[in-house]
Amino acid sequence: MKVKFLLILFFNISYLYGQENILTAKDAIIKVQKKISTYTNIKLSFDFTIAGDNEFTNSDFEGILYVEKKKYFLQIKNFIKQINDGNLKYTINDDSKEVMVDSTDENSVNIFEPQKLLSTLIKDYKISWDITQKIFDGRNIRYINLEPKNSGFESVYYLIGIDFDYNLYKIIKIDNENLKSTLRINTLEYNLKLNKDLFKFSKKNYTDYYIDSF
Repeated sequence: MKVKFLLILFFNISYLYGQENILTAKDAIIKVQKKISTYTNIKLSFDFTIAGDNEFTNSDFEGILYVEKKKYFLQIKNFIKQINDGNLKYTINDDSKEVMVDSTDENSVNIFEPQKLLSTLIKDYKISWDITQKIFDGRNIRYINLEPKNSGFESVYYLIGIDFDYNLYKIIKIDNENLKSTLRINTLEYNLKLNKDLFKFSKKNYTDYYIDSF
């Protein structure tokens, strides 16, 4: 009876593993994107690395990111803060006491807007499986390679790492000048009760800053 139970368990596991293997990379990205879209909001703590051929471009940062629909609040430790209220984007530099104000562009994407980025990649990129790696906490991370369907001089390539529960772990962006930006997610929280003013920029908090509007 015990042998029979073990055989049933083995074949069930084998079946599930086989189902996982036939899942296309595009299907996996869609699952990740849909999972993120079910959350009211998300909070990420992350490491962010910029690496290029020029040693002066190499930098490492830590940060926190809050995202709610089209809004986000980004804080990169000892560097900048950025507030996107859905219409305008405020980049705040405490060192230079300057605030840059830009209008948001529906067609542009960046590494700090994961849901919007994934939606664009699903539509405009060729998607294929890459390597699988085991990381420090024991999880197996599968990487997905993304190449633009219409490659050109300003083509940007991505490598995205996900775990077997379809959680986002890493986003690697490589531009046409071989500059590599890497966002590694350390913790993920979601459906939080956020301060209602988190995504609002208030001038009264920056009275001694130069505000450069578009």
